[in-house]
Amino acid sequence: MTFDWKPYNDEIRSRIQAGETPAEIRNAMDLQIEPERFRKKIQFEQNRLKKEQGGGTGSPVYEVDLRKKPIFWDKKKDDLSLWDMLDDAESQVERKRRLSRYQHEAVIELSHTCAIMFSSDWHLGSPNVNYPKFREDLRYLIETPDLYCGLVGDLLDLYLRFKTIAPILNQIWSSEEQTAILEKIIEAITPKLLFSCWGNHDTMREEKELGYSPSARLIAKEVPFFPGKGLVRLLVGEQEYILWATHQTRFNSYLNAHHGAAQEKRNYMPTADVVVSGHIHAPTFLYSTNLSAGKRDEPFNNVPAWISIVTGSYKGQDIYSQRFFEAGRIGCPTIVFHAEEKKMIPFFDPREAMIYMRGLS
Repeated sequence: MTFDWKPYNDEIRSRIQAGETPAEIRNAMDLQIEPERFRKKIQFEQNRLKKEQGGGTGSPVYEVDLRKKPIFWDKKKDDLSLWDMLDDAESQVERKRRLSRYQHEAVIELSHTCAIMFSSDWHLGSPNVNYPKFREDLRYLIETPDLYCGLVGDLLDLYLRFKTIAPILNQIWSSEEQTAILEKIIEAITPKLLFSCWGNHDTMREEKELGYSPSARLIAKEVPFFPGKGLVRLLVGEQEYILWATHQTRFNSYLNAHHGAAQEKRNYMPTADVVVSGHIHAPTFLYSTNLSAGKRDEPFNNVPAWISIVTGSYKGQDIYSQRFFEAGRIGCPTIVFHAEEKKMIPFFDPREAMIYMRGLS
């Protein structure tokens, strides 16, 4: 049976506007209507009123009887104030600082004229690495007096994810085994190793998958490790040399391998004597007179020189490089740093540098 609401609409609307709940309206008007049907009528009139007031229909308006609000006797509340939270933040920052082995600057002292070979992109774990040549160079570093080493990343191949699954399955060692051999190498060369830095194959891939880099942490236990660009103040006898080291730079040029180093020096470290990077698997160096470092009217001989070093790779004919770039070339450019005067002599190979060193004695 259809119920005629018309005689009651005005009263219902006035009671809604007076703030009465649906239950109170129903009891006061004493209408013999099913509770659910009456509730829907109240919602309808509430929406009409809201629309007339310019608020749109929106969602149904439900009245809450505050007298029936539940009481929570044991509701849990936080008892940390704003200042407690800020104190905790400072404490956590300090804890992380103390736990971290990373650094962005390092002062390294050598007492005498010496040679430093720069190396990177070992890609240990790849079947395309020239392991006999790597063994030969490693042994030469360990056994040669006055020869030291600086590393600039990608020591492990560490394919955990890639565009295709082929290079992942093609690795000769698991990620654990790659880290294990790196640990043994670092242990063997620690007396000759001056510093190391991040790489996109090792440090960044581990950070992406694990949240931190195990390989970086094990290296940083022994020598300064730079998680980004690193500044080395190299003290050789009475001389000071400024080295700026990174695995790769964002200033890349296919036509000029030293463009990135020049931009790094110009933008970030104008006083750098040496800028060293890797990543492109093509060893080269550039001995440059940086005219912009001095005044234009200075004599040419008074303008300081600097060296750009780009390291090679022991990884050669891998399919990805063949498809999109070129095969990597082995090379560890080396610089002889003099102790008596500020003088740097670069060489393509550490053996050439040591021939020069023998001629000094």
